[in-house]
Amino acid sequence: MVIFFLQVLPLIISLFSPEFKMILMSDGFDGDISHDTVVMFEQFALVLGLTVIGIITFIYGVLSFNDLDLL
Repeated sequence: MVIFFLQVLPLIISLFSPEFKMILMSDGFDGDISHDTVVMFEQFALVLGLTVIGIITFIYGVLSFNDLDLL
C-alpha cells in the first residue's frame, strides 16, 4: 500500500502546488506547455490520484476483516 501511495504522491502534490505541477509538466512535455496541456494534466492527476486513493482504501478495508464469517 505504501508503494501505491508513493507513486501517486507527485500527482496529489501537483494538485496543490502550481510550481510542482509546472516542473512535472515541463519534464513530461519538454517545455512545450499550452493551456490545453495544463487542463489535460490537471484532469489526469485528479482522476488517477483519486483512483489510487480509492484502491488503497478498498485494500485497507478488506484487510481489516479478521473473521471471515462476517462476510
